[in-house]
Amino acid sequence: MKKVIKIDGMTCDHCVKRATTALNSIDGISDIKVNLKKENATVKLYKEVDESFIKDALKEANLEFVSMKDKKGLFS
Repeated sequence: MKKVIKIDGMTCDHCVKRATTALNSIDGISDIKVNLKKENATVKLYKEVDESFIKDALKEANLEFVSMKDKKGLFS
């Protein structure tokens, strides 16, 4: 299942790397694509992941979790 995670606080490529590393540290998340311009990350969940793990991981990276929703689209 693909999800889009809205992230606040990203201002540069270094922030993208921090967000990617933070999300990559969470068991159950793969195929991470962070978009600086859209301030979000598209991820694939291969098992249920509690939002609190995502919030905590991003907080550790000095970023803020805003929301998470299903990715909608033809090839999602």
